[in-house]
Amino acid sequence: MSDALTPPEHAEGEDQPKVFVSYSRKDREKAHRISKVLADRNLGIFRDTEDILPTEEWRDRLEQLIREADTIIFLLSPASAASEVCAWEIELAHELEKRIAPIVIEDVPGQDIPPILARLNFIFCTDRDPFEDAVDSVISAVNTDIDWIREHTRLAGLARRWRQSGERRSLLLRGADIADAERWRDERPREAPQITADQTKFITESRRNAQRQQKLTLALSLAAVVVGLGLAGIAFWQRNEAQAQRNVAEAQRNDALTAQSLYLADLSQEALARGDTTMAILSAIEALPDTTSTDPQQRSRPYVAAARMALTEAMSERRELHTLGFPSPTSSADAEFSPDGKRILSSDFSQAVLFDAQTGKQIAALRFPWQERLLQHPFLARRRTDYSHVSRCKRRRCRHMGRPDRRSS
Repeated sequence: MSDALTPPEHAEGEDQPKVFVSYSRKDREKAHRISKVLADRNLGIFRDTEDILPTEEWRDRLEQLIREADTIIFLLSPASAASEVCAWEIELAHELEKRIAPIVIEDVPGQDIPPILARLNFIFCTDRDPFEDAVDSVISAVNTDIDWIREHTRLAGLARRWRQSGERRSLLLRGADIADAERWRDERPREAPQITADQTKFITESRRNAQRQQKLTLALSLAAVVVGLGLAGIAFWQRNEAQAQRNVAEAQRNDALTAQSLYLADLSQEALARGDTTMAILSAIEALPDTTSTDPQQRSRPYVAAARMALTEAMSERRELHTLGFPSPTSSADAEFSPDGKRILSSDFSQAVLFDAQTGKQIAALRFPWQERLLQHPFLARRRTDYSHVSRCKRRRCRHMGRPDRRSS
């Protein structure tokens, strides 16, 4: 019969081999003695201590401990050989490909030995055998290829959890664990337990899943490259399209400016034909590009040869000796010579400036805020009869200044 279970007698460390001791309750004293010695020799021991009925709950717990054990020690005696529970334990261990170490604690007739144990090497620990020699043999058997055995236990647990979950891919091995498991599978020691079908399938599916992941990653990477190239192509096309549109817009702008320059060149020719060289020069200058201008359009204006020719012709007809620097360049001003021809008076609504006619230098300036004060100036009161009008001005500005019509003077 089988008994109840307790945790290991000594709390095992991570490096302790885990041993499950299977025995009959009739052999409890010998089982306790052997378990205590093995625990003192740094083995983690699972063993039975109390009689209980073989219920389903008990079997589940017992199966869990057998699965977690690295080695199953079977204490062989007439009582354990006849025990149904002990037979179930040893059959489960054999099914799980656990390493089984049978210890003979009492002679058993050959026909009564379970077939699973009959083909194994026995360790004798009867009353007539040296106890310490038997313990040393058990320790040696348990520690043989212990690293490979531990991995056997670990992979068996992982494979069982994977199978019970419905073979979920998330529970498969990944990365370097796959290579380690394959190396463990391929380097099985000659005397070690067989690798179970679940372990083999678990390792194989882990490798297949890794290959699928690699192919998926490669496909996604290639897709990302294709998408990136496509986006780059679209961006390149859009850039070229935008550049082409900018070129068209700039060509249209240049055509418009060229047309404007030709029109200004024509105006310059017309002004020159009327004898207005100043207007001819100004129109021709405006039709030419000016790199020093603050107006971007004037700086980038296309060069028109007709405008240059108009400027050259107008400059050849120029009669002015000096250009007067009126303090307010945005104003439209009148200019008058003094009776002796030595002075020039130029004025607008806000000020009057007196220039030297020979040098063009400013002599004096008179500022006033409104037109009435300008008209009351003594010097300007005589301009009706004493001054000759020498500057071309706009009729409405002259009328606003109060200058009399020459036909009435």
